[in-house]
Amino acid sequence: MDSEMLFKITNFLRHKVEWLDNAEDGWVRFGQGHQRKWDLVESTLSEQFPSQDVYILRGRTNSNLEPSESLHVRLKTLAGKEDFMLWNKDMNIIMEFSSIGMMRMGKLNKKL
Repeated sequence: MDSEMLFKITNFLRHKVEWLDNAEDGWVRFGQGHQRKWDLVESTLSEQFPSQDVYILRGRTNSNLEPSESLHVRLKTLAGKEDFMLWNKDMNIIMEFSSIGMMRMGKLNKKL
């Protein structure tokens, strides 16, 4: 699937996501720069996407399917630096990251 199509589909689907409830409206702080808590990010990633290739959604022209082998390395270049989302290949599990060092997890609710 090309980047533009991926962007359009997930932009539509994100309004049907039920975010897991945490202290700050689903958002969990993992930090920025040298204060990033990689163990938190990596453990959450492993729980949400165990050994799976995932879609990284950054924008209309720079979204892609990232192989599971390189996902952790790729995240270290993005997390806490820019806004982006991760979706599984079935498009029903999502992690959203903000540039200010926050993340949240959710699942697609097909009834919405």
